Amino acid sequence: MADNATTAKTETSIDAGLLAKVQERIDFFFGDVNFGRDRFLRNRTMAIPDRYIPISILLSFNTLKKLTMDPAVVAAAAKNSDVVEVNQAGEGLRRKVPFESASSSDEVTRRVHAAGFPLLNVTWEKVRDAFKCCGKVTYVRLRRDRDTKVFLGSVFLDFSTAESAAKAVASTPEYEGTKLKDVKMFVDWLEASRAQKRAEGKQPARSAKQQIESVEEIEAEEKNKFILRVSKLPEDCAWQDIKRTFVDISESKGLETAPAFVDLFEGVAFLRYNAIPEDCTKLLEELKKSKTLINETEVEVDAASPEQREAYWTRMFLHKKEKSVNKKIMKRKENRNKQRRGRKSGGGGRSFRNEKRQRVDQTATAATTTPSAGVAAKPSVDVAAEPAAKKQKA
Repeated sequence: MADNATTAKTETSIDAGLLAKVQERIDFFFGDVNFGRDRFLRNRTMAIPDRYIPISILLSFNTLKKLTMDPAVVAAAAKNSDVVEVNQAGEGLRRKVPFESASSSDEVTRRVHAAGFPLLNVTWEKVRDAFKCCGKVTYVRLRRDRDTKVFLGSVFLDFSTAESAAKAVASTPEYEGTKLKDVKMFVDWLEASRAQKRAEGKQPARSAKQQIESVEEIEAEEKNKFILRVSKLPEDCAWQDIKRTFVDISESKGLETAPAFVDLFEGVAFLRYNAIPEDCTKLLEELKKSKTLINETEVEVDAASPEQREAYWTRMFLHKKEKSVNKKIMKRKENRNKQRRGRKSGGGGRSFRNEKRQRVDQTATAATTTPSAGVAAKPSVDVAAEPAAKKQKA
């Protein structure tokens, strides 16, 4: 009773304005948009069995620690949240709705591009406040130059609903008393940007409709493949053991279908086959006729349900997107490191290439004006003295 009274007293003594600001930060961290992009937070959360990430980790985030360094304040703010919940000890937070079941397919329909901002002293908080009149802003990204990190004067904003995004485009809000320009839906801005690149010869011509149709065709073809769900796996089980087991079963039964990919998630394995469900009916029948053992432990097998399939493909496409982004980031870093090494050692970079070009030009000039070694230099002819020399000879 004494502890509860102390806790209640502590919560009532916390400033309500501070609690609202902390709650806004927490809701942002664990919201669908940021949680889907923040690999650090998501990976740390997924590595914890009960998904409660310690508040001490959240207090290392810059925007939160500027507000408070008290875990009790964070726990009190989270109690009013619709996004997260607090564990009984008051030391950890987790999403109320598991991320794998959250859909972000309509994300681009809620995104807006806005330009016309001043180049200095622009913060995401100011941008969010400028667009609050249109609806709830869930994410703000200030566009910067890749190399210099200088703000380019435009931003991307994600709203909670497509209606709020449409309202922002129609009303064109002001930023610190200045009417913004070029506020448009993200898909419209993207198409205009691609059209400009095509006009400059930087991108092959391809309509947005063709791109959407090709993506939908690929996704439809992929999502139609059979997925086998395997549960009650032994603790020492690896994905190689699972794949080997089911490949051996297919070969021993004389079946043409075999798993092409294994995904281990929360102690359950999802085996993807390069075949449609109708072609795997015999496989499923054979698996249910006898026990399936992995490392001498009996496991349960069944076809994944529609909900499990949707969660599986959400993870797969998210992983594919992350892999593509990481590859681009690593390539960009590698190119920048090459340029830095070149500038430091004189072995590359723009300045080195200019110096090399100058040396080549100087060498070519010297070669045309300087006689080669071993060849006598031809004396120059004095045009004015030539007639006198001829007269003297006569």
